[in-house]
Amino acid sequence: MNQLAPPSHIHAGTNPFDPSATARLRRANLIDENSEANVKAISTLASSFAAFLYDDICDSCDSCDCITAIKETLLNAQASGLPKRKLFLHICLQYDTLHKPLPDVMWWMAGNDGVVAAFVDAYIAKFIICCADMEQEVSNDES
Repeated sequence: MNQLAPPSHIHAGTNPFDPSATARLRRANLIDENSEANVKAISTLASSFAAFLYDDICDSCDSCDCITAIKETLLNAQASGLPKRKLFLHICLQYDTLHKPLPDVMWWMAGNDGVVAAFVDAYIAKFIICCADMEQEVSNDES
């Protein structure tokens, strides 16, 4: 069998903890020239990802109970003072649970604690809003 080799100018993927990650985050406007988190840009991104994953969870669940369980897990983990990196991992695992690929930008932000912290806070806040909207709709349907 004839296998094609990748072109010599293509290198193996790097990881979020190597120096190229900082440049990638800077090009994406997620950090500034001092490597400080751009909270506004990260919040926008996190809100979008939370809303899309919320919809994916809704599409794959038979009832609102699984969404409520995820919401409660996130809230309890956040309230317990779990480190942001572990909360971030929990969010990432939701993609795996749904057999969805982790968005590339989430992979690259994993190596920057400031970006992770801003992302987690905004993500959880938006996910909670999505859940509250769902709970309100359910409440209105039951009335």
